[in-house]
Amino acid sequence: MTSSLATEDNHSVFDFPGAPFGATGKDTGKDSGTSKMKAGGKTSKAHRGKMVPPVVTSNHPYPSSIAIQVGSPTSDKEEVRSPKASPTERGKSKSRRHSSNHESRQQSSPYRKNSNGSGNTDANNGATFEMTSHLEDGRKHFLQNELSEAVDAYSRAIRTGLEELKHRKGMVHRITSPDRYRRRGESDQPDAMTILLGGSIASAHLDMGKALEVAGKYSEALEEYENGIGMLEHTCHKSKKDPQLKMATREIQRMERAVAVSGERKKLQSSMDAAMAKLDSCSGVGEKDAARKQAIACARRLTRTERDSLGEQSYAVARLKLKIAKLQCEGGNMEGGLDDAEEAIMTLKSVLGEKHSLLGASCIFSATVYEKRISLATSTPVTCPKPLKQLTSYCKSMMNRALELYADALEPLTFKYSYRSAEENEVQPEIGDIFHRIGRIYSKKGSHSSAVDAYRRAFEAYGVPWNAIKS
Repeated sequence: MTSSLATEDNHSVFDFPGAPFGATGKDTGKDSGTSKMKAGGKTSKAHRGKMVPPVVTSNHPYPSSIAIQVGSPTSDKEEVRSPKASPTERGKSKSRRHSSNHESRQQSSPYRKNSNGSGNTDANNGATFEMTSHLEDGRKHFLQNELSEAVDAYSRAIRTGLEELKHRKGMVHRITSPDRYRRRGESDQPDAMTILLGGSIASAHLDMGKALEVAGKYSEALEEYENGIGMLEHTCHKSKKDPQLKMATREIQRMERAVAVSGERKKLQSSMDAAMAKLDSCSGVGEKDAARKQAIACARRLTRTERDSLGEQSYAVARLKLKIAKLQCEGGNMEGGLDDAEEAIMTLKSVLGEKHSLLGASCIFSATVYEKRISLATSTPVTCPKPLKQLTSYCKSMMNRALELYADALEPLTFKYSYRSAEENEVQPEIGDIFHRIGRIYSKKGSHSSAVDAYRRAFEAYGVPWNAIKS
């Protein structure tokens, strides 16, 4: 079985080692298509319209237009559009006409919908059920590296939230007392539910900014981070010491630096692509080694540029380190390649989360390299499950690390299958492949009970009942 996470053709992550690593057909895989877009590259024509936020004219002010104040007089013209560069124009429905007699009973408002039809909202964040559903869809697509779908889902969440803010504005104006009856000293502050709802919209903007950053769309990500800050400041009235606001400010600074070096990045990327193309065209061993060194040098120069602009803990730096690790391992420097890969894995855990599919792919790559090193150290085939005698402490430590990496790769796969139906989950070949590798390592260590348990889980993931195997 092949694992769609470890894909040799998936250039949005990096290239995985193929036959030179001693892996059989079971250890390498083809592109499963889970990544819908090449991160850091140009957007395809099919996705270009989805990824780039629409251009908004200058008469479209940011968040003061959607800040709701209790007791403020009703304006003649209600501004309901999102901040600049916000994706509300994508399929935005026409504004509903309000009736003074029936508006409080509107059934079309998303704020009154939830999964059981009771009309309650999420009490924790003030978001409507519809908006929460879109946010969850966006995060699900992001964790599976489906960036175009993630951006679309976040756009729908923002649009739904802005429509609800408009609805609450009209509702608050009807139920609040006129200014002359207001208590002395009472301030014009938004109601609590508006603040919560604004916070959810801000989170959607920030999440979309992260997805755009992973896609390499730094200018668009900058606009979304700015929109999120504006929502936090003007609608939620967050102070500068607010953790979410401080985090978004740091992201804006990173994106500004990334945009500033876009020209240099493009030149270095072109140089690296040319070096990689030359490497692929080489046939002789010596010529190939020279081309590989040139490709590594180009990748390191681009890595320094990304590190200076985005920081060490960034997806762009991790992606390049993984590419360098693959090139080093193919050239025989597996120890140096693993060092770069391990650093990249730690970065991906903090930047993308432990359930992201790219983290799973990285873990599978590194564990495969560890298995190859064990094979070279013991002079045994990678796929041989026979117990190894007189294992050195160095081999045991590599085995333990490989087991840890395979275990880390299981979480993204489990998350992926959790969104599938029961019928689709009857067979989980990628999980079966991981447990098969885990069982193989335990068998080499001589841990037979652990090996049997791993093989049992592999058969179950493949859809084969364990009782049928035992009989």
